[in-house]
Amino acid sequence: MKEVFQKNLNAEVQVLFEPALEMAAQIEELKELDDKGLAFSVLLSTHQKESYYSQGTYEVKFPSGEVVFIFMVPIGPKGDKMLYEAVFN
Repeated sequence: MKEVFQKNLNAEVQVLFEPALEMAAQIEELKELDDKGLAFSVLLSTHQKESYYSQGTYEVKFPSGEVVFIFMVPIGPKGDKMLYEAVFN
């Protein structure tokens, strides 16, 4: 999973927040969380800064067409973006 995010760092992905609402998001950051390189976190941002979606599992589509389901938590606004975090261990 980490390789997919590394390959798409700074790329735009599509997140299905609701059944009929697919929103563009950018992969902002990938951070290692342990010294073995197994645990990591990913920050994604959307341009919807005034509101956010609650934590939950969402479908994410990569430019390659690959689709994954990840649990994301809203972190809060940063500038003109809303940040979400996903942690993998």
